[in-house]
Amino acid sequence: MQKINLALALIHDPDILLLDEPFAAFDWDTYLRFWDYAQKLKQKGKTIFIVSHLIYDRQNMDEILKIEKGRVLCG
Repeated sequence: MQKINLALALIHDPDILLLDEPFAAFDWDTYLRFWDYAQKLKQKGKTIFIVSHLIYDRQNMDEILKIEKGRVLCG
């Protein structure tokens, strides 16, 4: 279902994507392909906001914001 939701989000080629836990149910191969595709979107000038509890691949992210006690923290 996550793959379908992602495809629906991408179908209109938006400049900005806001994805809530986009890879929570992905298998490993799909997870890796997601980051490959996200990199291609970035090269095309697209912006992707990812809301997630998983931040293992920090090298794929330009910036990480943390919400703690209702406040947005950088880093």
